[in-house]
Amino acid sequence: HEEAVSILQRARELNPQDPETHMNLGREFQSLGRHEEAAQCYRRAAELAPDHPSAAFMLASARGERLEKAPLTHVQRLFDHYSERFEKHLTASLGYSMPHRLRVEFDHIRGSTEPIEHAIDLGCGTGLAGVEFRPLARHLTGVDLSPRMVEKAREKKVYDELAAGDIIALLKEASTTYALFVCADVMPYIGDLAELFGAVRARAAPDAWFLFSTELAPEGDFRLQPTGRYAHSETYLRKLAAAHGFTVVECRTEPLRKHQEEWIMGSLVVLRLRSGAM
Repeated sequence: HEEAVSILQRARELNPQDPETHMNLGREFQSLGRHEEAAQCYRRAAELAPDHPSAAFMLASARGERLEKAPLTHVQRLFDHYSERFEKHLTASLGYSMPHRLRVEFDHIRGSTEPIEHAIDLGCGTGLAGVEFRPLARHLTGVDLSPRMVEKAREKKVYDELAAGDIIALLKEASTTYALFVCADVMPYIGDLAELFGAVRARAAPDAWFLFSTELAPEGDFRLQPTGRYAHSETYLRKLAAAHGFTVVECRTEPLRKHQEEWIMGSLVVLRLRSGAM
């Protein structure tokens, strides 16, 4: 990161009107915990390109402001650019294994290998969770905001159906009811989760399961972190579950992935729709 800062500062001197140089330098400063310098870079990028899909959001994150969710254009752009190296970086460099841990926990709780009729992987990325849950589902759907991620997932040949788009909008448009929802590492890009919980509840079959993970906030409901990712408190997750008719079967703290060689703590959550819930 220090070397990248040096190179990008030189690039900024050579072309001070390029908003992407300021954005990239801001990200490197943020990776080093130099949040004020990151904010200055994001502020300049926003001045140069007022319609930039990420500048205003990342400036808000560096300042510690409260926003309800990341702009869809920011998330799509982020993962389109990340798609080629996403899987190797996430698993090998950051130690991410949540899809596997969700599957192990689900098998332990459910105590059955009987197939599930319809399952959906929300924010499927390159298909890491799809590989884990494919053996359980007669029909497995994957959806992701990033078209390039969806193309990578298609290469795995584990999904019966794939779609690119906003997961909440796609759930609202769907006609299928699902017995299993898997949502690994998606909630860190959504602050207020009420609309997502409502969309899941609307498409849930009786006794449906909802499995997900998110970064852990020690208090409050949710907060936007300097990394541009959201964290949610256990109290908030339990409140949302109850409000939408879900029973909390498991909610525990686990290491989610690494950041600067330190583990980020997160919540592994297993919910089940209460019988007779309206």
